[in-house]
Amino acid sequence: FKKEIIFVKVNVDENNAISTKYNITGIPTTLFIKNGDVINKVIGALNYEQMKQVLEELKKASN
Repeated sequence: FKKEIIFVKVNVDENNAISTKYNITGIPTTLFIKNGDVINKVIGALNYEQMKQVLEELKKASN
């Protein structure tokens, strides 16, 4: 996924506009955004295998 995805970490306590825009209600929250639209949202921590599974499912859905 290295060449297909950009990962960004944001501190929502320091960026209130972002937490409001994306309705962040829990920390951590992982947003999956494609072409400016949120296509998936996970509230809570993801381990490596969980993240990999979500990314693979999203990749399949976009094909």
